[in-house]
Amino acid sequence: MNQQAGNVLCSMLASALHQQNTTKEYVPDCEKQVRELADKHKVLPLLYDFWNREENIGKLCRQTVSQSYHLLFLGKYIVNLLEEQQIESILLKGSSTAEFYPVPELRKSGDVDLLLRDEQAVTAACKCLKLHGFVQKEEQMAQHHVVCISPDQISVELHSSLTEPFDDPKINRLLVTQQKEFFRFRIWKPLMGVKLPVLGMPYHAYYLLLHMLQHFLRAGFGIKLLCDWVCLWEHGCTKEEREIFLRLVRESRIEQFAVMVTALCVRKLALSPEKVEFWAKEIHQISKADMDEFFAEILEAEEFGRSDESRMVVMRGTRLGDYIREFHHQTMLTYPRAGKFPPAFPVLWVMMLAGFCYRNKHLRGISGHEVLKKAKKRSKLVEKMKLFV
Repeated sequence: MNQQAGNVLCSMLASALHQQNTTKEYVPDCEKQVRELADKHKVLPLLYDFWNREENIGKLCRQTVSQSYHLLFLGKYIVNLLEEQQIESILLKGSSTAEFYPVPELRKSGDVDLLLRDEQAVTAACKCLKLHGFVQKEEQMAQHHVVCISPDQISVELHSSLTEPFDDPKINRLLVTQQKEFFRFRIWKPLMGVKLPVLGMPYHAYYLLLHMLQHFLRAGFGIKLLCDWVCLWEHGCTKEEREIFLRLVRESRIEQFAVMVTALCVRKLALSPEKVEFWAKEIHQISKADMDEFFAEILEAEEFGRSDESRMVVMRGTRLGDYIREFHHQTMLTYPRAGKFPPAFPVLWVMMLAGFCYRNKHLRGISGHEVLKKAKKRSKLVEKMKLFV
């Protein structure tokens, strides 16, 4: 990955996110690489002012604006349908996060995400939406949400939990408790003129962090999620909101990951240190080598780790026990029903291993060794963050 292009892209994004000078002089000889990188990370519309005279960029931005309003009103429509059936929901990401951007409509999004109270609420919501022309997708790729397709072919994710289950049962139980707190403090807020149920500042920040972590532990995440983090914190918060956020982070024992993300945003995307002064000491202690390694990982991942078939899950360490724990965790995610019966574990492990080898060879065209090699490299970075410890 071209580090120079990555640094230039971040410099340009920092200017755009802070509404500073966005003249052509910021774009050096590597303009083509920067533009390609921005497109892969789905942040090209945010850089409209740099290339506003180019028709293809203008067309992309108009499409992004149109899609933003389409999703906004679709979200409102769905929320209203669910409220009529006494099903409470919270809008995640999308329009609720775009609100913090200088130009909300230019934050690219492709679906509607709603958090519901639990699996029973999701089941009821699916029945409700089915009556209005929505179709539940046959193949569901996650345990923590159900995907329904709207009549105009937009994906709607109905989340029954904050994240896909992690490999730590205590953390998963904690997230259930925290989710109940989310609903106690959900608020109705105007987003681009449309009132919707969203998360308050501390819960919104914490959810974005969990979202990043979940993708980081799978195939990775890109620069767009860092832009979300910058815009949210630049918006500011009260002392009380800050304390709630820090409590949630410390409860789940992901503070070192949060500090790494925040430090990268300070150094690469000009996040104001004053906005995150509560981590000033921790940010200062992060070495340049660790920061460069984390930045390279994000550049390589592109949007949600789709840059490379060998990018899959990572472990929280590089010891044999870490590999075994992650293998068992992935087995339980793949076979959630059978996984409730311990006597079935040996059979499930064999099925998991066979499926892993088959998918790599015949579907992805890569070797298992290649996948494990990539996973080990990324796991070394994760190990330094001491997740859930």
